[in-house]
Amino acid sequence: ELEELIIKNIANYDSGVDQGKSMAIDSISTGSSLAGQAENWDTGTPPTTSGTNDQLPISNFQNNEGGQLTLTDDLVLASNLIIQGKATIEEAFVNKHLLVGNIAITENTISTLADTLYIQPSGTGKIDLLAGVMIIEDNGSVAINGNLTVNGKIIAQEYQGEGGNFAVNLASPTSAATSEESEPTSEESASTFGKMMIKGFDGKTVASIDATGSARFTGDLTASGNATFAKVNIATASAETIIAGSNFGEMAADFAKIRTNATAGEGIIPAGKTEVIIYTEKLTQGSLVYITPASDTENKVLFVKEKVIVPSSGQPDQLDSNYFAVAIKGALTKEIKFNWWIIN
Repeated sequence: ELEELIIKNIANYDSGVDQGKSMAIDSISTGSSLAGQAENWDTGTPPTTSGTNDQLPISNFQNNEGGQLTLTDDLVLASNLIIQGKATIEEAFVNKHLLVGNIAITENTISTLADTLYIQPSGTGKIDLLAGVMIIEDNGSVAINGNLTVNGKIIAQEYQGEGGNFAVNLASPTSAATSEESEPTSEESASTFGKMMIKGFDGKTVASIDATGSARFTGDLTASGNATFAKVNIATASAETIIAGSNFGEMAADFAKIRTNATAGEGIIPAGKTEVIIYTEKLTQGSLVYITPASDTENKVLFVKEKVIVPSSGQPDQLDSNYFAVAIKGALTKEIKFNWWIIN
């Protein structure tokens, strides 16, 4: 009876009658629910083969021997398509959005709806971006075939240049445009060359090297090996000559005093004096003081008479700095000029 009912409902279909009968009988034999649905089938006018947009010709569908349903023309769906199984697509075009799990692909962006976007989470294989511009190996090595600009910090355990050399180019890209035949002006030099600066506490520069090779240090420089210089310039500072006067009591008749904050400079033993005292905070217990006459001493020898380290009293008007004394045996009727240098 069920077979007769099925045949009756599909009798109005032209070319699909025999095929529909066969599929219906097969469904019954496999225990499907096709029999229960047969009473509700619409047996009205069958679909046409006109190929309009709102109707799909039955002739466009083919049932292959393997049980696959093949569509030989375009399929346009005005609503959602839900596939609960697997889908094999040879080529797909997505006009707006593609959502795969927590990954959203929209036009030229890839976003994640989760906290982290993972690329190659298996850790195997390498990632090649922009045809080799940046290559990330699975061992963590990164090769960048171009320039790298970092606006933040670079933190590394070790820096190593190619071939063991670490080069820093202090010339800006605009310096290449300057003609080699013409000398750059001071403004051009300031704009086309930079400095390599080392910052200390509070962001203050404690060391710098400019493009000419000049280096500046605000602190001490210690070398465990040799140092070779074509020329040594000792930084000097202004010195205040304190002429011997009545405020020094009886001692004022024999010596003069100089106060300075330099490690090298010029000194004068006034006429009629036998020594001069030079106050400087640069003097330490380990200091060596070198004296070179700069005027005629009438065969009298200049020498460092004493070297004294004095604790500070905290009074700015007191001559309580460390000092050394330069003297001669016997006063002259003219002043004696000399150069002095402190080396620690």
